[in-house]
Amino acid sequence: MERSRIAPPRKPGRDCLSSIDDETRAGPSQTPTANTMSGIADLDLLLATLSPSLAPGEYAYVAVPSSDEVAALNPVCVFREEEAITVICPRKRAEEAGLRTGGLYRQITLRVHSSLQAVGLLAAVASALAAAGIPCNAVSAYYHDHLFVPEEEALRAMDVLSSLSQGARTPDSAMRALQSARRGPNQVESRKPKRA
Repeated sequence: MERSRIAPPRKPGRDCLSSIDDETRAGPSQTPTANTMSGIADLDLLLATLSPSLAPGEYAYVAVPSSDEVAALNPVCVFREEEAITVICPRKRAEEAGLRTGGLYRQITLRVHSSLQAVGLLAAVASALAAAGIPCNAVSAYYHDHLFVPEEEALRAMDVLSSLSQGARTPDSAMRALQSARRGPNQVESRKPKRA
């Protein structure tokens, strides 16, 4: 049994972004899961199996000028922009650091293992939420997509996503998804026009 590589805990004051960069350069984990699971790319199957999950706690978006400040925020996401470093972190950590937040958010994880090459999943999700007047900020990670929605809209967003997934579970869409899964990712379905 092979053990997965676990990064040592980051020490306060250590450059969190440098540590993330070092881990990325080291390559993917050598666990069979990391190397063999490419995720689902079929949109019908992705939508039918979204499995949205609301994470506990509240999150904040903050901007910090230096990577020295990142580790103490216990980030769930860090992105370096020209203007500053954007951090998504627990609300409590942002408040303790005295940082101005861009509102409070809840995290919804789409538990389906989506491929990074999937086309249309976030467009469908964002469109459904937009139709309900719910803003969302999406983050795609290796295994899942994560949505950050305003705290007060989280439960309504969960309802919208559950409805979207239920609507994708029609017999026709399920059959298309099954056929697509059988064909594999490199085969393209030929779509013939339907006769009247």
